[in-house]
Order: sequence, then C-alpha cells, then structure tokens
Amino acid sequence: MTRWWCEPNAKASSVDAARVEYSALCSRAGGSFEGNFCVKPSNPDDVSFAVQIVQAPRPCANGTSVRVVEPTGSLSAPAYLGMLRSAGFRTSEERATDQAHAASLGRERERQRALEADRRTAMVPRMRERGTRVCRVEGATTAVGFVEDSTETKLQIRVVNAYRTGAPSLQLGGFQPHITWDVPARWELCD
Repeated sequence: MTRWWCEPNAKASSVDAARVEYSALCSRAGGSFEGNFCVKPSNPDDVSFAVQIVQAPRPCANGTSVRVVEPTGSLSAPAYLGMLRSAGFRTSEERATDQAHAASLGRERERQRALEADRRTAMVPRMRERGTRVCRVEGATTAVGFVEDSTETKLQIRVVNAYRTGAPSLQLGGFQPHITWDVPARWELCD
C-alpha cells in the first residue's frame, strides 16, 4: 500500500524532521533505517516499510511530500517487493550479485589495462627507430609525427600533422609543424 501525506508551506527542516520521525518509528518497530527502508535486523530482506521524503513537487504544491510504502500482507509478497524495488530496494541476493558483477567488471578492466600496458611496452623498441611514424590521440585531436632521435626516457618527434580524431581529412586550423621531446607512453605506432 502506498500513501502520501503533505505538510503544506513547510521549510527544508521539515524534511529532516520527517526523517527523524520515521527513523524513530522504525526503531520502535524493531528495525533500523537504511536509506529509505526500515529493515529488520534479523533479516535484511524484510522491509517493514519504505519512506521517500522530498521537498515539494508531488503531490504537494508547496511543502514536504512523504510517500510511505507498506505491505498489506507478507513482507515477501511479490507486489510489495515490486513496489520496494521501484523505490530502489535491492535484496541481499541482488546486492551480492551486484557486488560479484562489479568485482568481475573490475577484474576485466584491470586485465584490459594490463593488456594495453603490454601492447604499449612492446611498441617502444620500434618507436625508438629513426623515421618511425607515431601518433598521439588526445580526445578529439590526433597528432602525427616521425621519430628523429631518442634517449633512454624520451623521443624526439617531428610533428607534421594534426587532425580530428577519426577524420584524417579534417586538418586542425592553425597547426604548425614542430619538433618536440616527449615520453614514449604518450605516443604509439600509427595504424
């Protein structure tokens, strides 16, 4: 069951007051407030009620709006859980799945970073060769140059062209060829 109540012409402090009031109600019911949800300590998937407290918009024209979602039967009834999910609630199983998915994505990103680092490291010996064509992509701009010299830590590059990334025919206006010393990590072999 969803109920709204309004405190007309309320100030921002009424939002805080409503949060304190519902937190106390949750404590009296033997639960603890986690976000907008009154959760039973014995089972984090049992939500006694959910509360969304906002300044104005609906259904109040001015003031504080409070939406209360309560079960009309079982705490695990599909309709009630659906309403809780629409308010942002995630069961412990869903949270565990989310965490496992996030960890998996993190491992995949780390693997991709390691592969990219290996790819770039493998390029460096070739990039040190005089005359090698190299490119540097910085957002919307790609610079193209040729290696003229190198030291242990840097490359001397004659930058001969700059264009919109992905559109080599769109040359950058005002570009002037120049020579720069830069670290190999900022450049790569051109395709």
